[in-house]
Amino acid sequence: MKSRTAALIGAALPLTTLAFVAPSAQAAVPWTVLPTGTTDLITAVDYKGDTVAFGTVTGDVYVGTATGGFAPAINVPGEVVSDISLSPDGTKGVALAGNDAYVYDGASWTAADWTDVTYDLAAPGATYPNGFCPSTPGSPGDFPAASLDPTVDLADVEWLDNQTALISVDDVESSVLKTTDGGATWAESARDSAGSCLLEDIKGPDLTVTGPTAWVMSRTAIMRSLDAFATVQPFGVGADHEKLAVDPSNPLRQLQSKDSAHYTHLALTENAWEDYAWIRSSDDTKKVNDIVSAPGRFYAVGSGGLLERVGGSGLAEQLTVPGHASTEWRAAALNSPTELIVAGAGGTLALTTNPKAPTGGGGGGGDDNALPPTSNPPVAGGTASVKGGKVRFKVRGKLARPDGTSKAQACQGRIKVTVKASPKKKSTPRTVKKTKVKVKKSCKYVKKIAIKRSKIGKAKKLRLILRFTGNDVIGKSTGKYAVRVRR
Repeated sequence: MKSRTAALIGAALPLTTLAFVAPSAQAAVPWTVLPTGTTDLITAVDYKGDTVAFGTVTGDVYVGTATGGFAPAINVPGEVVSDISLSPDGTKGVALAGNDAYVYDGASWTAADWTDVTYDLAAPGATYPNGFCPSTPGSPGDFPAASLDPTVDLADVEWLDNQTALISVDDVESSVLKTTDGGATWAESARDSAGSCLLEDIKGPDLTVTGPTAWVMSRTAIMRSLDAFATVQPFGVGADHEKLAVDPSNPLRQLQSKDSAHYTHLALTENAWEDYAWIRSSDDTKKVNDIVSAPGRFYAVGSGGLLERVGGSGLAEQLTVPGHASTEWRAAALNSPTELIVAGAGGTLALTTNPKAPTGGGGGGGDDNALPPTSNPPVAGGTASVKGGKVRFKVRGKLARPDGTSKAQACQGRIKVTVKASPKKKSTPRTVKKTKVKVKKSCKYVKKIAIKRSKIGKAKKLRLILRFTGNDVIGKSTGKYAVRVRR
Protein backbone atom coordinates (compact mmCIF):
# COMPACT_ATOMS: atom_id res chain seq x y z
CA MET A 1 0.00 0.00 0.00
CA LYS A 2 3.23 1.41 -6.14
CA SER A 3 6.32 0.23 -13.96
CA ARG A 4 6.85 0.76 -17.07
CA THR A 5 8.11 -2.52 -18.56
CA ALA A 6 4.87 -4.43 -19.00
CA ALA A 7 2.38 -4.10 -21.81
CA LEU A 8 -1.26 -3.13 -21.52
CA ILE A 9 -3.38 -6.06 -22.71
CA GLY A 10 -6.64 -4.17 -22.67
CA ALA A 11 -7.72 -0.59 -22.01
CA ALA A 12 -10.10 0.13 -19.16
CA LEU A 13 -13.59 -0.74 -20.35
CA PRO A 14 -17.14 -0.29 -19.05
CA LEU A 15 -18.00 -2.23 -15.91
CA THR A 16 -19.81 -4.89 -17.88
CA THR A 17 -16.62 -5.72 -19.77
CA LEU A 18 -13.31 -6.94 -18.37
CA ALA A 19 -9.93 -5.45 -19.19
CA PHE A 20 -6.54 -6.82 -18.20
CA VAL A 21 -3.17 -5.32 -17.36
CA ALA A 22 -0.20 -7.69 -17.54
CA PRO A 23 2.47 -8.01 -14.84
CA SER A 24 5.88 -6.44 -15.39
CA ALA A 25 9.37 -7.75 -14.78
CA GLN A 26 11.07 -7.96 -11.40
CA ALA A 27 11.85 -4.59 -9.79
CA ALA A 28 14.91 -3.92 -7.63
CA VAL A 29 13.97 -2.40 -4.27
CA PRO A 30 16.37 -2.57 -1.29
CA TRP A 31 15.00 -4.29 1.85
CA THR A 32 15.99 -4.75 5.47
CA VAL A 33 14.60 -7.77 7.38
CA LEU A 34 14.04 -6.72 10.99
CA PRO A 35 14.62 -8.98 14.03
CA THR A 36 11.18 -9.48 15.59
CA GLY A 37 11.80 -11.95 18.41
CA THR A 38 9.02 -14.27 17.23
CA THR A 39 8.46 -16.98 14.63
CA ASP A 40 4.67 -16.74 14.80
CA LEU A 41 2.70 -15.65 11.75
CA ILE A 42 2.35 -11.84 11.81
CA THR A 43 -1.23 -10.96 10.89
CA ALA A 44 -1.27 -7.16 11.27
CA VAL A 45 1.31 -4.36 11.15
CA ASP A 46 1.59 -0.58 11.18
CA TYR A 47 4.47 1.89 11.01
CA LYS A 48 4.08 5.56 11.94
CA GLY A 49 6.66 8.08 13.09
CA ASP A 50 9.41 6.12 14.83
CA THR A 51 7.07 3.34 16.00
CA VAL A 52 6.42 -0.09 14.47
CA ALA A 53 3.69 -2.29 15.98
CA PHE A 54 2.53 -5.72 14.87
CA GLY A 55 0.18 -8.48 16.00
CA THR A 56 0.35 -12.25 15.59
CA VAL A 57 -1.86 -15.26 15.03
CA THR A 58 -1.35 -16.20 18.69
CA GLY A 59 -2.76 -12.91 20.00
CA ASP A 60 0.54 -11.18 20.80
CA VAL A 61 1.14 -7.48 20.16
CA TYR A 62 4.73 -6.26 19.78
CA VAL A 63 6.06 -2.68 19.71
CA GLY A 64 9.47 -1.52 18.51
CA THR A 65 11.14 0.75 15.96
CA ALA A 66 12.34 0.54 12.37
CA THR A 67 15.64 -0.88 13.64
CA GLY A 68 14.04 -3.61 15.76
CA GLY A 69 13.98 -3.76 19.54
CA PHE A 70 10.60 -5.52 19.61
CA ALA A 71 9.11 -6.78 22.84
CA PRO A 72 5.69 -8.35 23.48
CA ALA A 73 3.34 -5.76 24.97
CA ILE A 74 0.12 -7.74 25.50
CA ASN A 75 -1.38 -11.14 24.74
CA VAL A 76 -5.03 -11.88 23.98
CA PRO A 77 -5.43 -15.63 24.65
CA GLY A 78 -7.17 -17.63 21.95
CA GLU A 79 -7.52 -14.70 19.55
CA VAL A 80 -5.84 -13.55 16.33
CA VAL A 81 -4.80 -9.90 16.09
CA SER A 82 -6.86 -8.94 13.03
CA ASP A 83 -5.75 -5.33 12.66
CA ILE A 84 -3.50 -2.74 14.26
CA SER A 85 -3.26 0.98 13.58
CA LEU A 86 -1.04 3.75 14.94
CA SER A 87 -1.84 7.45 15.09
CA PRO A 88 -0.02 9.58 12.46
CA ASP A 89 2.66 10.58 14.98
CA GLY A 90 3.10 7.01 16.23
CA THR A 91 2.36 7.87 19.87
CA LYS A 92 -1.03 6.12 20.11
CA GLY A 93 -2.53 2.95 18.70
CA VAL A 94 -5.41 0.49 18.62
CA ALA A 95 -5.15 -3.28 18.16
CA LEU A 96 -8.15 -5.48 17.36
CA ALA A 97 -8.40 -9.11 18.49
CA GLY A 98 -11.73 -10.88 18.12
CA ASN A 99 -14.38 -8.79 19.87
CA ASP A 100 -11.94 -6.66 21.84
CA ALA A 101 -9.95 -3.51 21.13
CA TYR A 102 -6.79 -2.53 22.99
CA VAL A 103 -5.67 1.10 23.17
CA TYR A 104 -2.01 2.17 23.27
CA ASP A 105 -1.14 5.48 24.95
CA GLY A 106 2.54 5.45 24.04
CA ALA A 107 3.53 3.43 27.09
CA SER A 108 1.03 0.63 27.69
CA TRP A 109 -2.01 -1.13 26.21
CA THR A 110 -5.41 -1.30 27.92
CA ALA A 111 -8.74 -2.81 26.89
CA ALA A 112 -11.13 -0.30 25.33
CA ASP A 113 -14.02 0.79 27.52
CA TRP A 114 -17.31 -0.11 25.84
CA THR A 115 -19.45 1.27 28.67
CA ASP A 116 -22.56 2.93 27.24
CA VAL A 117 -21.40 2.27 23.66
CA THR A 118 -24.28 1.36 21.35
CA TYR A 119 -24.29 0.01 17.84
CA ASP A 120 -26.75 -0.76 15.04
CA LEU A 121 -28.94 -3.79 15.66
CA ALA A 122 -30.48 -4.13 12.20
CA ALA A 123 -31.19 -7.52 10.76
CA PRO A 124 -28.73 -8.28 7.93
CA GLY A 125 -30.38 -7.63 4.58
CA ALA A 126 -33.28 -5.67 6.03
CA THR A 127 -34.90 -3.17 3.68
CA TYR A 128 -37.20 -0.23 4.35
CA PRO A 129 -39.41 1.82 2.01
CA ASN A 130 -37.40 5.01 2.48
CA GLY A 131 -33.98 3.43 2.53
CA PHE A 132 -32.03 3.57 5.75
CA CYS A 133 -33.55 6.78 7.07
CA PRO A 134 -37.37 6.60 7.42
CA SER A 135 -39.33 9.67 6.49
CA THR A 136 -39.85 10.29 10.20
CA PRO A 137 -36.63 9.53 12.11
CA GLY A 138 -37.37 7.52 15.21
CA SER A 139 -40.52 5.96 13.81
CA PRO A 140 -41.08 2.19 13.88
CA GLY A 141 -39.12 0.36 11.23
CA ASP A 142 -35.87 2.25 11.58
CA PHE A 143 -32.60 0.74 12.81
CA PRO A 144 -32.53 0.85 16.62
CA ALA A 145 -29.38 1.16 18.70
CA ALA A 146 -28.50 -1.35 21.40
CA SER A 147 -25.70 -1.98 23.84
CA LEU A 148 -22.54 -3.20 22.14
CA ASP A 149 -22.70 -6.99 22.08
CA PRO A 150 -19.50 -8.44 23.63
CA THR A 151 -19.45 -11.17 20.97
CA VAL A 152 -19.36 -8.77 18.02
CA ASP A 153 -16.18 -8.96 15.90
CA LEU A 154 -14.29 -5.73 15.35
CA ALA A 155 -12.92 -5.78 11.81
CA ASP A 156 -10.77 -2.79 10.92
CA VAL A 157 -9.28 0.28 12.63
CA GLU A 158 -7.83 3.51 11.21
CA TRP A 159 -6.74 6.88 12.61
CA LEU A 160 -7.86 10.15 11.00
CA ASP A 161 -5.60 12.27 13.21
CA ASN A 162 -3.75 11.93 16.51
CA GLN A 163 -7.00 11.92 18.51
CA THR A 164 -9.65 10.51 16.15
CA ALA A 165 -9.86 6.82 15.26
CA LEU A 166 -12.54 4.66 13.63
CA ILE A 167 -13.41 0.97 14.06
CA SER A 168 -15.63 -0.95 11.65
CA VAL A 169 -17.83 -3.70 13.13
CA ASP A 170 -17.96 -6.88 11.06
CA ASP A 171 -20.99 -8.74 12.39
CA VAL A 172 -23.41 -5.84 12.31
CA GLU A 173 -24.71 -3.88 9.37
CA SER A 174 -23.83 -0.18 9.21
CA SER A 175 -21.63 0.13 12.29
CA VAL A 176 -18.62 2.39 12.70
CA LEU A 177 -17.31 3.21 16.18
CA LYS A 178 -15.39 6.45 16.76
CA THR A 179 -13.14 8.00 19.38
CA THR A 180 -12.17 11.68 19.44
CA ASP A 181 -10.02 11.53 22.57
CA GLY A 182 -7.26 9.13 21.60
CA GLY A 183 -9.20 5.99 22.50
CA ALA A 184 -10.38 6.89 26.00
CA THR A 185 -14.07 6.79 25.01
CA TRP A 186 -15.98 5.42 22.01
CA ALA A 187 -19.39 5.93 20.39
CA GLU A 188 -21.18 4.72 17.30
CA SER A 189 -21.03 7.03 14.31
CA ALA A 190 -23.02 7.23 11.05
CA ARG A 191 -26.34 8.10 12.71
CA ASP A 192 -28.57 11.15 12.55
CA SER A 193 -28.69 13.69 15.38
CA ALA A 194 -31.59 11.83 17.03
CA GLY A 195 -29.53 8.66 17.10
CA SER A 196 -32.33 6.60 15.62
CA CYS A 197 -31.65 6.70 11.89
CA LEU A 198 -28.69 5.33 9.98
CA LEU A 199 -27.12 7.67 7.47
CA GLU A 200 -26.23 4.90 5.04
CA ASP A 201 -26.02 1.15 4.78
CA ILE A 202 -22.34 0.67 5.57
CA LYS A 203 -21.49 -2.92 4.72
CA GLY A 204 -17.86 -3.03 5.81
CA PRO A 205 -15.81 -4.51 7.12
CA ASP A 206 -12.94 -2.77 5.29
CA LEU A 207 -12.13 0.77 6.32
CA THR A 208 -9.41 3.01 4.93
CA VAL A 209 -8.36 6.65 5.28
CA THR A 210 -6.54 9.23 3.17
CA GLY A 211 -5.59 12.09 5.46
CA PRO A 212 -8.81 13.42 7.04
CA THR A 213 -11.06 11.47 4.65
CA ALA A 214 -12.52 8.07 5.60
CA TRP A 215 -13.69 5.41 3.14
CA VAL A 216 -15.88 2.35 3.66
CA MET A 217 -18.07 0.13 1.47
CA SER A 218 -21.86 -0.06 1.58
CA ARG A 219 -24.18 -2.55 -0.07
CA THR A 220 -24.39 -0.49 -3.24
CA ALA A 221 -21.40 1.85 -3.33
CA ILE A 222 -18.08 2.94 -1.91
CA MET A 223 -18.82 5.57 0.72
CA ARG A 224 -16.74 8.62 1.59
CA SER A 225 -16.89 10.74 4.73
CA LEU A 226 -15.17 14.10 5.03
CA ASP A 227 -16.24 14.67 8.64
CA ALA A 228 -15.40 11.47 10.57
CA PHE A 229 -18.74 9.85 9.73
CA ALA A 230 -20.98 12.67 10.81
CA THR A 231 -22.13 12.37 7.18
CA VAL A 232 -21.31 10.00 4.32
CA GLN A 233 -21.64 10.23 0.53
CA PRO A 234 -21.56 7.60 -2.26
CA PHE A 235 -18.34 7.63 -4.32
CA GLY A 236 -18.64 5.10 -7.14
CA VAL A 237 -20.00 1.56 -7.20
CA GLY A 238 -16.71 -0.34 -6.91
CA ALA A 239 -15.93 -3.85 -8.13
CA ASP A 240 -17.68 -5.73 -5.31
CA HIS A 241 -14.37 -6.70 -3.68
CA GLU A 242 -13.56 -6.93 0.03
CA LYS A 243 -10.66 -4.49 0.44
CA LEU A 244 -10.16 -0.92 -0.75
CA ALA A 245 -7.14 1.35 -1.19
CA VAL A 246 -7.40 4.98 -2.33
CA ASP A 247 -4.62 7.04 -3.92
CA PRO A 248 -4.12 9.95 -1.45
CA SER A 249 -3.04 12.23 -4.29
CA ASN A 250 -6.06 11.41 -6.49
CA PRO A 251 -9.21 9.93 -4.86
CA LEU A 252 -10.61 9.03 -8.29
CA ARG A 253 -7.86 6.41 -8.49
CA GLN A 254 -8.68 3.36 -6.35
CA LEU A 255 -7.74 -0.31 -6.05
CA GLN A 256 -9.92 -3.11 -4.73
CA SER A 257 -8.84 -6.65 -3.92
CA LYS A 258 -10.70 -9.93 -3.59
CA ASP A 259 -9.73 -12.66 -1.13
CA SER A 260 -9.25 -15.30 -3.82
CA ALA A 261 -6.58 -16.80 -6.06
CA HIS A 262 -7.83 -15.58 -9.43
CA TYR A 263 -6.91 -12.99 -12.06
CA THR A 264 -9.82 -10.81 -10.93
CA HIS A 265 -8.41 -10.34 -7.44
CA LEU A 266 -7.16 -6.78 -8.17
CA ALA A 267 -9.38 -4.14 -9.79
CA LEU A 268 -8.06 -0.65 -10.61
CA THR A 269 -10.05 2.45 -11.54
CA GLU A 270 -8.83 5.88 -12.62
CA ASN A 271 -12.27 7.53 -12.58
CA ALA A 272 -14.17 6.51 -9.43
CA TRP A 273 -15.40 3.23 -10.96
CA GLU A 274 -16.99 4.57 -14.12
CA ASP A 275 -14.82 1.80 -15.53
CA TYR A 276 -11.92 -0.30 -14.30
CA ALA A 277 -9.32 -2.90 -15.29
CA TRP A 278 -8.21 -6.17 -13.74
CA ILE A 279 -4.53 -6.10 -12.75
CA ARG A 280 -2.97 -9.42 -13.77
CA SER A 281 -0.73 -10.75 -11.03
CA SER A 282 2.56 -12.49 -11.76
CA ASP A 283 0.89 -15.67 -10.49
CA ASP A 284 -2.89 -15.91 -10.43
CA THR A 285 -2.75 -18.91 -8.08
CA LYS A 286 -1.71 -16.56 -5.26
CA LYS A 287 -4.17 -14.83 -2.97
CA VAL A 288 -4.11 -11.12 -2.06
CA ASN A 289 -4.15 -10.57 1.71
CA ASP A 290 -3.69 -6.80 1.95
CA ILE A 291 -3.41 -3.65 -0.17
CA VAL A 292 -2.08 -0.19 0.75
CA SER A 293 -1.57 3.07 -1.13
CA ALA A 294 0.89 5.93 -1.46
CA PRO A 295 0.70 8.91 -3.83
CA GLY A 296 0.68 7.50 -7.36
CA ARG A 297 1.08 3.84 -6.43
CA PHE A 298 -0.42 0.84 -4.65
CA TYR A 299 1.13 -2.21 -3.03
CA ALA A 300 -0.44 -5.69 -2.79
CA VAL A 301 0.81 -8.55 -0.61
CA GLY A 302 -0.37 -12.13 -0.36
CA SER A 303 0.32 -15.84 -0.40
CA GLY A 304 3.37 -17.53 -1.90
CA GLY A 305 5.54 -14.41 -1.75
CA LEU A 306 3.04 -12.19 -3.61
CA LEU A 307 4.45 -8.67 -3.32
CA GLU A 308 3.59 -6.25 -6.12
CA ARG A 309 3.54 -2.55 -6.86
CA VAL A 310 0.98 -0.94 -9.16
CA GLY A 311 2.28 2.36 -10.55
CA GLY A 312 0.70 5.27 -12.35
CA SER A 313 0.36 3.30 -15.56
CA GLY A 314 -1.63 0.57 -13.79
CA LEU A 315 1.02 -2.11 -14.34
CA ALA A 316 1.78 -4.77 -11.74
CA GLU A 317 5.48 -4.80 -10.89
CA GLN A 318 6.95 -7.72 -8.95
CA LEU A 319 9.00 -7.08 -5.81
CA THR A 320 10.91 -9.65 -3.76
CA VAL A 321 12.44 -9.54 -0.29
CA PRO A 322 15.77 -11.43 -0.60
CA GLY A 323 15.48 -14.86 0.99
CA HIS A 324 11.68 -14.60 1.17
CA ALA A 325 10.52 -15.24 -2.39
CA SER A 326 7.79 -17.61 -1.20
CA THR A 327 6.97 -16.16 2.23
CA GLU A 328 3.29 -15.71 3.01
CA TRP A 329 2.76 -11.95 3.40
CA ARG A 330 -0.29 -11.11 5.50
CA ALA A 331 -0.12 -7.35 6.01
CA ALA A 332 1.54 -4.16 4.79
CA ALA A 333 1.77 -0.54 5.91
CA LEU A 334 3.37 2.73 4.84
CA ASN A 335 5.05 5.27 7.10
CA SER A 336 5.71 7.56 4.14
CA PRO A 337 5.59 7.20 0.34
CA THR A 338 9.08 5.64 0.48
CA GLU A 339 8.85 3.55 3.67
CA LEU A 340 6.92 0.31 3.12
CA ILE A 341 6.81 -2.47 5.71
CA VAL A 342 5.48 -5.98 5.02
CA ALA A 343 4.78 -8.75 7.52
CA GLY A 344 4.00 -12.44 7.38
CA ALA A 345 4.97 -16.04 8.07
CA GLY A 346 7.78 -17.02 10.42
CA GLY A 347 7.62 -13.70 12.24
CA THR A 348 9.06 -11.99 9.16
CA LEU A 349 9.05 -8.20 9.04
CA ALA A 350 10.74 -6.45 6.09
CA LEU A 351 11.21 -2.72 5.52
CA THR A 352 12.20 -0.92 2.34
CA THR A 353 15.61 0.64 2.88
CA ASN A 354 14.67 4.12 1.68
CA PRO A 355 14.12 3.07 -1.95
CA LYS A 356 14.29 6.70 -3.09
CA ALA A 357 17.85 7.07 -1.85
CA PRO A 358 20.87 6.05 -3.95
CA THR A 359 22.81 2.92 -3.09
CA GLY A 360 26.50 2.03 -3.26
CA GLY A 361 27.61 5.60 -2.66
CA GLY A 362 26.69 6.73 -6.13
CA GLY A 363 23.92 8.78 -7.60
CA GLY A 364 20.33 7.86 -8.08
CA GLY A 365 18.73 6.78 -11.30
CA GLY A 366 16.03 4.24 -12.05
CA ASP A 367 12.39 4.31 -11.12
CA ASP A 368 12.95 4.90 -7.42
CA ASN A 369 15.58 7.65 -7.21
CA ALA A 370 15.36 11.39 -7.54
CA LEU A 371 18.87 12.16 -8.82
CA PRO A 372 20.80 11.05 -11.93
CA PRO A 373 23.24 8.11 -11.75
CA THR A 374 26.92 8.64 -10.98
CA SER A 375 27.76 7.98 -14.63
CA ASN A 376 25.69 10.97 -15.76
CA PRO A 377 26.61 14.08 -13.72
CA PRO A 378 23.93 16.81 -13.82
CA VAL A 379 26.39 19.37 -15.19
CA ALA A 380 25.88 21.41 -18.36
CA GLY A 381 28.46 20.24 -20.91
CA GLY A 382 29.70 17.65 -18.45
CA THR A 383 32.80 19.64 -17.41
CA ALA A 384 33.99 22.71 -15.50
CA SER A 385 36.05 25.38 -17.27
CA VAL A 386 38.66 27.88 -16.10
CA LYS A 387 37.84 31.46 -17.02
CA GLY A 388 39.99 34.24 -15.65
CA GLY A 389 40.55 33.66 -11.97
CA LYS A 390 37.62 31.31 -11.46
CA VAL A 391 36.51 27.77 -12.21
CA ARG A 392 32.94 27.76 -13.48
CA PHE A 393 30.26 25.18 -14.28
CA LYS A 394 26.50 24.92 -14.18
CA VAL A 395 24.58 22.33 -12.19
CA ARG A 396 21.55 21.46 -14.31
CA GLY A 397 19.20 18.52 -13.95
CA LYS A 398 15.68 17.33 -13.27
CA LEU A 399 14.24 15.29 -10.41
CA ALA A 400 12.79 11.90 -11.37
CA ARG A 401 9.09 12.16 -10.56
CA PRO A 402 7.40 8.94 -9.24
CA ASP A 403 4.73 7.42 -11.48
CA GLY A 404 1.27 8.80 -10.87
CA THR A 405 2.38 11.89 -8.92
CA SER A 406 1.74 15.43 -10.06
CA LYS A 407 4.36 18.13 -10.53
CA ALA A 408 2.71 20.08 -7.73
CA GLN A 409 3.47 17.21 -5.37
CA ALA A 410 6.91 16.14 -6.56
CA CYS A 411 8.51 19.34 -7.84
CA GLN A 412 9.32 21.08 -4.59
CA GLY A 413 12.15 21.23 -2.12
CA ARG A 414 15.82 22.17 -2.14
CA ILE A 415 19.06 20.52 -3.16
CA LYS A 416 22.20 21.14 -1.13
CA VAL A 417 25.27 21.50 -3.35
CA THR A 418 28.78 20.75 -2.09
CA VAL A 419 31.95 20.92 -4.20
CA LYS A 420 35.23 19.39 -3.02
CA ALA A 421 38.72 19.52 -4.53
CA SER A 422 42.29 18.38 -3.85
CA PRO A 423 44.49 21.45 -4.55
CA LYS A 424 47.64 19.39 -4.24
CA LYS A 425 48.35 15.97 -5.66
CA LYS A 426 47.32 13.17 -3.27
CA SER A 427 45.97 15.67 -0.74
CA THR A 428 42.68 15.07 1.07
CA PRO A 429 39.72 16.66 -0.75
CA ARG A 430 38.39 19.73 1.02
CA THR A 431 35.18 21.66 0.63
CA VAL A 432 35.62 24.64 -1.68
CA LYS A 433 31.98 25.59 -2.23
CA LYS A 434 28.61 25.16 -0.52
CA THR A 435 25.30 26.46 -1.79
CA LYS A 436 21.65 25.51 -2.32
CA VAL A 437 19.34 25.35 -5.31
CA LYS A 438 15.54 25.42 -5.27
CA VAL A 439 13.65 22.84 -7.33
CA LYS A 440 11.44 24.54 -9.92
CA LYS A 441 7.77 23.75 -10.56
CA SER A 442 8.91 21.74 -13.60
CA CYS A 443 11.16 19.58 -11.34
CA LYS A 444 14.22 21.14 -12.98
CA TYR A 445 17.07 22.68 -10.98
CA VAL A 446 19.78 25.05 -12.25
CA LYS A 447 22.65 26.68 -10.36
CA LYS A 448 25.75 28.50 -11.63
CA ILE A 449 28.86 27.63 -9.65
CA ALA A 450 31.95 29.86 -9.50
CA ILE A 451 35.01 28.96 -7.41
CA LYS A 452 38.24 30.89 -7.03
CA ARG A 453 40.97 29.20 -9.04
CA SER A 454 43.33 29.39 -6.09
CA LYS A 455 41.03 27.11 -4.06
CA ILE A 456 41.31 24.18 -6.44
CA GLY A 457 44.98 24.57 -7.38
CA LYS A 458 46.00 22.04 -10.03
CA ALA A 459 43.10 19.68 -9.38
CA LYS A 460 41.97 17.94 -12.56
CA LYS A 461 38.63 16.87 -11.12
CA LEU A 462 36.06 18.25 -8.73
CA ARG A 463 33.80 16.19 -6.48
CA LEU A 464 30.20 17.31 -6.76
CA ILE A 465 27.77 16.17 -4.07
CA LEU A 466 24.03 16.83 -4.34
CA ARG A 467 21.74 16.19 -1.41
CA PHE A 468 18.00 16.43 -2.06
CA THR A 469 16.15 17.07 1.19
CA GLY A 470 13.02 15.20 0.07
CA ASN A 471 9.32 16.02 0.10
CA ASP A 472 5.99 14.23 0.57
CA VAL A 473 6.42 11.93 -2.45
CA ILE A 474 10.19 11.74 -3.00
CA GLY A 475 12.57 10.61 -0.28
CA LYS A 476 15.95 12.05 0.61
CA SER A 477 18.60 11.33 -2.03
CA THR A 478 22.34 11.91 -2.30
CA GLY A 479 24.25 11.90 -5.57
CA LYS A 480 28.05 11.92 -5.83
CA TYR A 481 29.75 12.86 -9.11
CA ALA A 482 33.18 13.55 -10.62
CA VAL A 483 33.43 16.73 -12.73
CA ARG A 484 36.49 17.13 -14.98
CA VAL A 485 38.19 20.55 -15.00
CA ARG A 486 38.87 21.69 -18.57
CA ARG A 487 41.85 24.08 -18.74
